[in-house]
Amino acid sequence: MSTMQRFLPAAYDDGIESVRRSVTGAELPSARRLSDQLHEERDEPLSSVSHMLMQWGQFVDHDITATGQSRGFRGSVPQCCRQGGAAFQPRDSMHPDCLPIAVEADDSHLGRLGVRCLEFVRSGPAPREDCGFGPREQLSQVTSFIDASTVYSSSAKQSDALRLFRNAGLMQYGKQAAERPLLPKRRDLEADLCRRGSLSTSCFRAGDARLSEQPALIGLHVVFLRLHNRLATRLSSLNPHWSDERLFQETRRIVGALVQHITYREFLPIVLGPDVIGIFDIELRRKGYYDGYDPTVNPNIANSFAAAAYRFGHSLVQRAFARFDSQHQPLLDNVTIHEEFAHPSNLEAAGAVDRIILGLVNQPAQRRDRFISRELTRHLFQSGASSFGLDLAAINIQRGRDHGIPSYASWREACSLGPIRDWNDVAKVSSVEAAAKFQRMYASALDLDLFSAGLAERPVAGGLVGPTFACIIAQQFRALRKGDRFWYENDQPQSGFSPEQLKQIRRSSLAQLLCATAERVESIQPFVMLMADSLRNKRLSCHQEALLQPMDLEPWRESSARASRLRTGAAPAHHQQQQRPVKQPTRTRISQNNRVQVARPVGSRDNLTIVVHNTAVNAPIFVSDSVYGSDVRLGQFLPPASAAPTQALHSSPVNQSPANPPRPPTYYPHNFNDPNNPDPPLYGYESLPQLIRSHLLAAQRQHNQFATLQSPVESAASATSSGTDAHELDYTDQNPNDDPAFR
Repeated sequence: MSTMQRFLPAAYDDGIESVRRSVTGAELPSARRLSDQLHEERDEPLSSVSHMLMQWGQFVDHDITATGQSRGFRGSVPQCCRQGGAAFQPRDSMHPDCLPIAVEADDSHLGRLGVRCLEFVRSGPAPREDCGFGPREQLSQVTSFIDASTVYSSSAKQSDALRLFRNAGLMQYGKQAAERPLLPKRRDLEADLCRRGSLSTSCFRAGDARLSEQPALIGLHVVFLRLHNRLATRLSSLNPHWSDERLFQETRRIVGALVQHITYREFLPIVLGPDVIGIFDIELRRKGYYDGYDPTVNPNIANSFAAAAYRFGHSLVQRAFARFDSQHQPLLDNVTIHEEFAHPSNLEAAGAVDRIILGLVNQPAQRRDRFISRELTRHLFQSGASSFGLDLAAINIQRGRDHGIPSYASWREACSLGPIRDWNDVAKVSSVEAAAKFQRMYASALDLDLFSAGLAERPVAGGLVGPTFACIIAQQFRALRKGDRFWYENDQPQSGFSPEQLKQIRRSSLAQLLCATAERVESIQPFVMLMADSLRNKRLSCHQEALLQPMDLEPWRESSARASRLRTGAAPAHHQQQQRPVKQPTRTRISQNNRVQVARPVGSRDNLTIVVHNTAVNAPIFVSDSVYGSDVRLGQFLPPASAAPTQALHSSPVNQSPANPPRPPTYYPHNFNDPNNPDPPLYGYESLPQLIRSHLLAAQRQHNQFATLQSPVESAASATSSGTDAHELDYTDQNPNDDPAFR
């Protein structure tokens, strides 16, 4: 568990916890009204992006975020509405963390049903990092790192409950009606936990309790269960002397690396576009190791990311999950999403998982825009006895207010984007239609909620999301990589992969995983998050094409010399260490749930290596190899950053040849509003001079030369405005379907 970090200070009306109000002092419009008027349904599927992109996004979301709700007496869920939503609970008997959503009488769906109140309970408060008083913070209940915790859980108890412990490193699997295993079923005593995520009466078990929210998510969990057991079995045959624990942990390490690789190699380039990937330096290395690990970078999930920006995927969801057969032909027995919630057991039939997986790679996603399916805004988790369900768009808006997320205009400024001063500015970055709808509901353009306004933005060139969401999402995934000591590309002697192992991980893809774990998938496109086509993404045979063959585990075969050394406990000469006691080792800033083992290697710097066997995740974690003493913050030893000259953004070439002089040093702020930033108007944050040629960078103003993430239409408009020293830029069309990256 960890407290969410903030890229911008919290925006509460009282500065502590009450929800934000309009700049005029009035209350903000009802989240349900905004959902009803702004996020209505419109069927506009993307011709280039598959439904798998949406599903992978949810899978990763459950890996890195899980916000805990407040609870009542003995863990009960507070009831904020009464009479089935016909009225609010009396104020004197309402739980203090209730924040119900008002429904107006003219609501297009709920009004005629007599519903005037939608349940909403605030996220539970979390302690601040300094344990001091201040604005309300929120807690993430899972590890922030991309570590496949959806498969293995973030706690040792739950992880152990998923294992077989039979000397093969395998995970438990359920009864199977087909050739390959399914997920194990939940026990009767755990049925209530399952129903918190969905209304199903029969649920599966995995590392994350939310897996039964919908069938496609269950299908992806089945894929990774099969992948783990497949890899563990092969590792066991290569290294029969390995223990069950080592087989499990090494397999878990490989699976975590694959999730990281697929996310940054296949998912993020489509979401953010190649230029944003370059600006934020989150492009994966093609060879060698990544040298960007920085122990001072905070990898915790940002509130704005979890409560707003990363929820863009809700607009991609189709009203039904299509099924396809092995010949990639659609089946006609599909039902809507809310009808799926009550019947996850239909995945137990032979070939059912394959049909839903093939549906994900063959069904296009909806366009990323402000429109959201009614299955999510009217029927979310709807039970058979009810005439309505929850509203996911309204929940997203209300959650942003609950978490104190600043207004959309504040984020535009923080991301060095064009300012929002009036409704004309809103129309420029979204559309005239959207701006008119916003104006009818909000008192001021400065009041817009981040989720709704960010979803309405035009996309960045080559990507799906708008520039504001791109700014937040890219900053978060940059921190998840730079701040992760166990990132799979890192060169870490204790935990890193060898060059040959890393090569095998890099040649892996989600298509390979699906071919290896499915029963009846005969062919598939190499990039499954994009739709198949006859040119750049042609379907290939899973059995004949080298591109889709599973990764080679031969680099994991342990030599006889090393195996003997492990059995006898002998260590090679260059790893010999002189052990010396260290005073107060438990005063390092490490959870006391861990067993701390301190070794002092012999060397000129005489630093400490602190190895933590973390009982919370059942795996060794190497905290830092540069801890000076036993109670020290690394930040105070960070060398001061030096600033680049003001002309760097215009003068630095993109590709530096050996004959050219090296670039001047550039200041890289660590976060939003970095107090050490020598010149915020110039540098903003993450303004990399070597990417000036990027067509995402807006026209450079004469006295405000910082990189921006404006959309093509927005940038073209600013380039022709008065007072702008504009460069002539070749922007692509804002439609992802027409962008070369999606052809």
